This record gives sequence, C-alpha cells and structure tokens, in this order.
Amino acid sequence: MLNLFANAAALLLACDPGDLFLTPEGAGAGDGSSWENARAATKETFQSAWDALAPGGTLYVGSGTYTALEIKAAKGGEPGKPIRLAGVDRGAGLPQFIGDFDKRKGCAKFFDAKEGVSHLEITGIRLKRYRIGIHLRGKSSHV
Repeated sequence: MLNLFANAAALLLACDPGDLFLTPEGAGAGDGSSWENARAATKETFQSAWDALAPGGTLYVGSGTYTALEIKAAKGGEPGKPIRLAGVDRGAGLPQFIGDFDKRKGCAKFFDAKEGVSHLEITGIRLKRYRIGIHLRGKSSHV
C-alpha cells in the first residue's frame, strides 16, 4: 500500500503544467488541470484532451471504468519528449476501458495512430472488448 502512495506522489511531482487529468465523473472545476479539477471522460473530452497535449505532456487517467472511448492520434511527441497516456491507480485499481466491439458492426480500436506518429508512451491501462487495442500504421517508432 505504501508503494502505491509513493508511486502516486512521484507522478504528481513529475507533472508538467501542460498535463491533463481525467476521471470517469470529473471533479471540481472540470478543467483537467489536476486530480481535484479533473475533466469528466466522454468521447469528446478524451479525444480533445489527447489533442491538446504538446510533446512531453501526459494525459493522466484515474481509476474507474470508461466505456467506448478511443483516441485517434494525429500527432506524436519528439525525441526525449514523448506524449504519454498514463493510467493511475487512485485507490480503486488501474483504469479499465471497455469497448463497444460487435463483430456485426466492425472494428473497435482503443488507440489508432496515423502513419508516422511516433514518440508515444502508454502505461497503466486495462482494455476489454476492443477488437484492436493499439493500432500503429507504418513508419511509427519509439512507442
């Protein structure tokens, strides 16, 4: 348990002013500037939070269940400054993303990167019911 709090403290200390925070319900002002003011995760806010990140930025996603969310990554980071998606166990386990895959409707992807999108880090998430978890098109590197 102590290790969990040490890891959470390390994440908070490493935060950049451009980092964003999401939880299933959101909190406080809902602007995503901290856990206390986390954005509520909807399809629109999840994608817009990712799009708003600059190289070196991190989208922190807190414990809970997220339904039918996806990221379409049109840009990546830079050498030494990856763009990150980091799931954080805030006491209720790692965040879990549950897709809406239905073999009659077609493919459901959690993370779909355009060709050449590179310098990405994705950690601490659990995926369920996605046909494809992470889809990288050719010429992507440092993922």
